[in-house]
Amino acid sequence: QESRGLGDVYKRQILSLLDRNRHVAALERGELSVVTWGDTAVMFGPIQFRFKRSDGTERELSAYATQTFRRTSAGWRVVSFQSTPVNPA
Repeated sequence: QESRGLGDVYKRQILSLLDRNRHVAALERGELSVVTWGDTAVMFGPIQFRFKRSDGTERELSAYATQTFRRTSAGWRVVSFQSTPVNPA
């Protein structure tokens, strides 16, 4: 299949992530950085997913993730999570 640029690459990656016939088989986090401001914290760093499809095949995805937390009376809660696929080193 011919690619028409990065938009097509990202579209294929997003469609792959939305595949309902798979689950996360493993997740590893690299070295994380954390910055806090009062009741808000941001954690960011590399993340490696390994997905397993219902047919038994597996796929790995390297990404850089950012998570934002808010301290509440019940403790720290995730208010935002974002990951961007990156090429493996």
